[in-house]
Amino acid sequence: MPSRDALDGFAAPDLPNAAAVHRLLAMASGNWVAAAVHAAVALGIADRLAAGPQAATDLAEATQTDPDALRRLLRILAAHGVFAECADGRFEQTELSMLRRNDVTGNVRSVVLMYASDVWRVPWGELLHSIRTGETAFAKIHGAELFEYMKRDAVFAATFER
Repeated sequence: MPSRDALDGFAAPDLPNAAAVHRLLAMASGNWVAAAVHAAVALGIADRLAAGPQAATDLAEATQTDPDALRRLLRILAAHGVFAECADGRFEQTELSMLRRNDVTGNVRSVVLMYASDVWRVPWGELLHSIRTGETAFAKIHGAELFEYMKRDAVFAATFER
């Protein structure tokens, strides 16, 4: 994403201010944040932080992931308030990350896994088709509407039900 200084150049009288440009770019790149949230949920990072702050290297060892790549994932999520980065470089829970823990009543872990799955996410790339034709993008991609599709995909159906 461009720096704030770079965006300030857009603040001409006939162009939107830097804050508006920044907000629109954040919307356009929202799928990156969604992918990062999904990766953290799939790896169980929030569950691993339940006992307290941990270093990315320790989390990487526990999740069998690349330490540098995991640290970058945690930092982007910290920038969005999902985790917090401590002064010593360790990462800890926030209210948002607690919503992804298995042991928290009312968690949204399964919803995140469902929304970020290819089954759910890929049809959104065909939204324009739906707008133009009135047909669902889900059926275009999967050859059936949602509930018919779930009769064929037990794994997705179980995630949907949870």
